[in-house]
Amino acid sequence: MEVEDLVFNVIEQNPERFDKLLQKLGYQKTTMCKENLTTKEMCEQLGINYSSWRKSDVRNHPEIVRLRDTTISRNHIYKSSSLSIIERVWKNRKR
Repeated sequence: MEVEDLVFNVIEQNPERFDKLLQKLGYQKTTMCKENLTTKEMCEQLGINYSSWRKSDVRNHPEIVRLRDTTISRNHIYKSSSLSIIERVWKNRKR
């Protein structure tokens, strides 16, 4: 078994430990974003509890409503490029 195979086997067995090691070394974890996100995917990307989002009035905020794309499907679709706006409105909801 080569060293490369050994390393990949260890990473497969414990990916969280590998993530922590990389973070200690200064690397930041990034995730690939899809172009179009469902509401649930958008909440996961921003670290928002989906249930809290559904119960909040933020989802009906004029800025958020403008960002929705309902032409693709029956569900609300958000562009990944608008995540920063959604995050800003979400964080400012109690001010």
